[in-house]
Amino acid sequence: MKRTVISVITLIITIAVATAGFIINNNTTSMITDSLDEAIEICSKGDTEKADELIGSVIDSWSDMSKTIMIFSSHDKADEVDMSLRIAQSYAQSGDSKLFIAECRKAKLLLNQINELEYPRLHNVL
Repeated sequence: MKRTVISVITLIITIAVATAGFIINNNTTSMITDSLDEAIEICSKGDTEKADELIGSVIDSWSDMSKTIMIFSSHDKADEVDMSLRIAQSYAQSGDSKLFIAECRKAKLLLNQINELEYPRLHNVL
C-alpha cells in the first residue's frame, strides 16, 4: 500500500513539474517572439537604429529568461536562439535590414522548435 501511495505522489509531482516547465517555456518564448515581431516591423519601416535598440533589449531579456528555460529544455536550442539574436543585432548595427529580418525570423523558428520539443508527444518521450 505504501508503494502505491508513493508512486501516486511521485506521478503527481512529475506531472506538476512537467506542466510548470511547459507553461514557463510557452510564456517566455511568446514574449520573445512578440518582441521579435515588433523589431521586424520597425526594421521593415527602415528604422534600423530603433530595431538595434529593441533587439538589444530582447537579448537582455533572453539572457535572463533562458536560464529558466534551460532547466526544462535543451541547452543547445537555447544557445542557438542566443546566437541568432546576436547575429541579428550585428545586422541591425550594420544597417542591413534584409539580413536582420531574416535572422529574426530564424530566431522565431528556433523558439518555436523549443516549444515543439516540449509538447507531450510520443516521439518526444521516446
